[in-house]
Amino acid sequence: MNSEIINVLLIDDNPNSTLAIQNLFRELKDENFRLKNIENIENIDNVFNLLINNEFDLLLLGISIPSRNTINFIKKLHSQIPNLAIIVLTDFDDKDFALDIVKKGAQDYLPKDKLNSKILSRMIKYSIERKRIEQEYLRQLERQKEEIHFLEKLYSMPEAYSNKSFYDKEPIRIAMLEIFNELVQHYGDAIDIALERRSYKLDTNISEKLQFIGNQMGFLKATPRDIIELHTIAIKDKIRKVNYAKSKAYIEEGRLMILELMGYLAMYYRETLFRTTKSNDSNISHINIIKEN
Repeated sequence: MNSEIINVLLIDDNPNSTLAIQNLFRELKDENFRLKNIENIENIDNVFNLLINNEFDLLLLGISIPSRNTINFIKKLHSQIPNLAIIVLTDFDDKDFALDIVKKGAQDYLPKDKLNSKILSRMIKYSIERKRIEQEYLRQLERQKEEIHFLEKLYSMPEAYSNKSFYDKEPIRIAMLEIFNELVQHYGDAIDIALERRSYKLDTNISEKLQFIGNQMGFLKATPRDIIELHTIAIKDKIRKVNYAKSKAYIEEGRLMILELMGYLAMYYRETLFRTTKSNDSNISHINIIKEN
């Protein structure tokens, strides 16, 4: 952060406040702040054009009285320029108003009479960092939604499976709901164990649990669609209950686990096919021996 220029736009309809804030920036001459100011936001379109066409990192918005227009302005900024951090500086102290503007998209709020150069510097840096984390969280959340959407789309596409008898059969979730839900619970438990192993560096083995689930699904004549559906339901249930960091960890662990589970399902079918083929060969040999006798 210290090696980068931080571009700040100051908007304040009070000339005295503008001058005072400019003086605070002069005290911060060793910081990499680049300040530009305009006097008011009477023409909102011009303000938006200025913000969109210039790479500002942060907006310092000074206001004299609380108003619905200010809240709507912040909400619009948050929606249309999501990378912009916003700090609101006021001539009054209103905690309800402060809470409202933060909910609508501002990163911080402070009455002007409590401001000094050190606080200003810290607020700017922290607000930009909070905005960066917020944007990264939203990007990760969008990727998670896309991944779940892809999985849901995948198990709804019968053309993804080459064996017609497989994709024509009724999904296990519908044909045997109670058993399917039990397997979802087993799979969810395995994900939790995998997450504990990752977080606390534990020497735990979830492969046996996954092989058990794979064998059960194979016995039920599961298709890849059934595996994807089981995985998706379990993951969605996990991430709706936790914070961003843990939901990200669930997604990452789940990617590895579904591949392993698919492998165990394929192994079950290979072994079943091998046993069936061996049994058929044995029967054919027995018949030939009888004929020779």
